[in-house]
Amino acid sequence: ADTVAACKSLLGYEAPVEVYVTPQHEFNASCYREVRGPTVLTLSSRLLEAFTPAELRFVIGHELGHAAFDHYGLPMPVTAMIEELGIPFVSRQVSLKLYAWCRSAELSADRIGLLCAQDPQAAASGFFKLASGMASPRVVPDLATFARQVESLASAPEAREKEYDEDTLDCFSTHPYNPVRVRAVWAFSRSVPFLNAIGRSSLDAWSLDEVEQIVDRDMQ
Repeated sequence: ADTVAACKSLLGYEAPVEVYVTPQHEFNASCYREVRGPTVLTLSSRLLEAFTPAELRFVIGHELGHAAFDHYGLPMPVTAMIEELGIPFVSRQVSLKLYAWCRSAELSADRIGLLCAQDPQAAASGFFKLASGMASPRVVPDLATFARQVESLASAPEAREKEYDEDTLDCFSTHPYNPVRVRAVWAFSRSVPFLNAIGRSSLDAWSLDEVEQIVDRDMQ
């Protein structure tokens, strides 16, 4: 409750938020807001038990970021999949753009999560827990190494030669690949806007344009 209140205050988010805990063995969190009514934040019981306070701030900040940016104004992925009498509601080209928008929206929410956590390592360890299901304190992921997986994966010959089924293509996913998200968070954590926002020196920081160049290249 304190974390939700702190994130709301940081964002200036004044709409009421109701928090629910679901009895799940997986790490999971979601947020939804109707046109009328409160913002509903749902957290799995295992996530609450296993995530550190900083990791929890990142997750809650991320979910409230979706609400603050009104990402629910464009309901995805249902908008890209609706069919009327067997005819797709949108064309394939538009569908691809909608999914690309979704992945960008996740990166925007990640930046809000980072702002609430004020700790890029917490974001990296949170991503690692979500991806692996492991929550042992003996396993400490390294943010920079995790982020470099993007280059390793992109440079692998198999990544350029293998043919993929549409169901497995990243371009039809609502979320970016985890290493892409980690590198985007890592880059933003070194930016002038982020460091200024948390009151740290930004003398050697990257400009927002430099950060966006990294993110845009990875997203492509």
